Amino acid sequence: MNCSVKKGDDVSALRNWPKTTGVAVGCLASGLVLLARPALAQDVDWQSAEFLKCDAAANGIQVDEDNCYDAEVGRLSKAMDGKLREIKKKATPKGWSAVDKAQTAWRQFQDAQCKAVYETLGGNRVDSGTDARSEFLYCQAQTYAERMDQLEAMSRWVFGK
Repeated sequence: MNCSVKKGDDVSALRNWPKTTGVAVGCLASGLVLLARPALAQDVDWQSAEFLKCDAAANGIQVDEDNCYDAEVGRLSKAMDGKLREIKKKATPKGWSAVDKAQTAWRQFQDAQCKAVYETLGGNRVDSGTDARSEFLYCQAQTYAERMDQLEAMSRWVFGK
């Protein structure tokens, strides 16, 4: 099924909506699946070798995949804590206070963003037709990885490393 339409493409099939409904619905569903994952500021590669191994072993079993995400979020959280300790050692007291305040604001953003993803996808509703918990964990992993990139960039700018 080809769902892409570019300028100059023949879209005459769309005029025959009843005949092309299957394709149109399939394209719409594909688009909705892509929209389920939030479009974040940047695409950051956060999947560690441990996560990839765990995810492959889960073999599509959702509970096991969620356990892989949980573990990855834990690894990313520990890495962030380590980066923040490193910054704290190098920063002035006033500088650290500003970083700490920014980190608190970031955590509030992360909580709100990932909760919004979870609730938008139906939360704990059995009939939601989505796995909101998996998307919540994906959101957490993605936002942790993006924040780590920001902290590493800040560390390079400020400390030259």
